[in-house]
Amino acid sequence: MKTIILILLLATTVNAQSITFSPTSVPLWGTAPATGKITAEYRSFQAVYLYAFKTMYDYRGGQYSGGFFALFWNPLVIRLNSFEVRGGAGYFFRRYPTINGTHINFQFQTSYQITDHLGITYQHISNGFGLFNDINPGIDNIGIQFSL
Repeated sequence: MKTIILILLLATTVNAQSITFSPTSVPLWGTAPATGKITAEYRSFQAVYLYAFKTMYDYRGGQYSGGFFALFWNPLVIRLNSFEVRGGAGYFFRRYPTINGTHINFQFQTSYQITDHLGITYQHISNGFGLFNDINPGIDNIGIQFSL
């Protein structure tokens, strides 16, 4: 995990517009518990790393734990002053949330820039309410965004 964090931090200082850190997930639309998230963003592209701190099992016996790395493209953007809404899709290199899950997921994100370099974000990742798979706990994160 330290290696992934270092890669994301180095990539951010060279290429990305922002990095977002969320220490744990929150139960809103999604139900994935105790999952931290780090996101490095450049324009409409995001590198996402999720880490499940709590082990759980789906109803088929698949285990949800450990790290998940994904790349997202969020081409849908609406901006109004300091407020922004984004949407898109991404690919997890490991099936998410379990081996019974899917590689393709969707993302909805809202953010508010407090200053030029600091903001707050809400991000929801889901496989589209069961569009690709009936296992869809989804995940919600509220994080701090640091912009370059």
